[in-house]
Amino acid sequence: MSTTKKKLFRFEVDLEENSVWFSDSFYEMMNISHSHSFMFNDYWSLVHPDDREQVRKVLEVGMEKASEIELKYRLQTSFGKTIHVYNESSFSSNAIGKVVSMRGMVMDISPYVNVQSRIDEMQDLLEMKDQAIAMIAHDLRNPISQVDGILRLLRAELQKEENLGLVDMGFDAINHAYTILAELNEATRNKVAGKSIDKEKFLLAPLLQKVGEAFKIRLEEKGLDLHIDAPEDLVVLANENKLFRAVENLISNAIKFSKEGKAIHLIGRDEKDCFCIAVEDQGIGMPESIRKRLFQGMNKDIRRVGTAGESSIGIGLSIVKGVVDLHQGKIRVESEDGKGSRFTICIPKS
Repeated sequence: MSTTKKKLFRFEVDLEENSVWFSDSFYEMMNISHSHSFMFNDYWSLVHPDDREQVRKVLEVGMEKASEIELKYRLQTSFGKTIHVYNESSFSSNAIGKVVSMRGMVMDISPYVNVQSRIDEMQDLLEMKDQAIAMIAHDLRNPISQVDGILRLLRAELQKEENLGLVDMGFDAINHAYTILAELNEATRNKVAGKSIDKEKFLLAPLLQKVGEAFKIRLEEKGLDLHIDAPEDLVVLANENKLFRAVENLISNAIKFSKEGKAIHLIGRDEKDCFCIAVEDQGIGMPESIRKRLFQGMNKDIRRVGTAGESSIGIGLSIVKGVVDLHQGKIRVESEDGKGSRFTICIPKS
């Protein structure tokens, strides 16, 4: 019984005298001495500052209509502890209809709120799992399609000397697929634990060249030219694998939405406080309605078919944004419908 009393208290308020009576459990719950002289207005000091306006408005409505009210808010004990409470109150009027008293009960619902918080956390983890599955499917498409293209060439040209180079490219693509899986697993753990990403210094130009090599076959299949322009001595501080994935997704999109005979530019630049990577194409561009929703994950409203019928699940740019956010960087999009697009990501130097 003593536990129950600590979780619920009753009160009666004389609004004309500004006096209030609380049951004993109120003093126990709020860690207040019985000798403390308590007036009704003093109760406001216990209400959480962020909840006072809400409570005031509900009380005003109840007093105006002499109706019963129910509300949830937070109280702060004398020890500084915050508790969530559920309050039921009713009002009484005198002979001329003036509200003169209020009575009710207040129950500590903190345990239930904490349970709901845990449920919300689990729902967030489930959503993250769904996003992870989508990311795996999306990011594995590029390396697997590369392996498919390489094997097709090998089957048709088994006698040529460049076979060994094609086989090496096939192994690189497969290894990249395994890297994506390992990174995704680590990224998921990092998100749950709130860890920061590992950064290291490396030359940017070789990374951009490596991205270009990964798309050599797709570029040839669509008759596209990729021009890479970056200072050979530009050293950057970032997570190399994640930055590769971001640039890879930007190049994949540029290829997908470019027509035969066009050019794609991959540019690296050293700015004052950051380094920037830009991917510019001469493709189909996009209207403002799509541009505004580019980074919303698996949004079916922004999915578009490529110029050669390539499909999309609409998550690639969300992955890019995630990598940029992990580096506390920024991404800028410039595009007009029918006039191509330019994506620029800038990462702080420190």
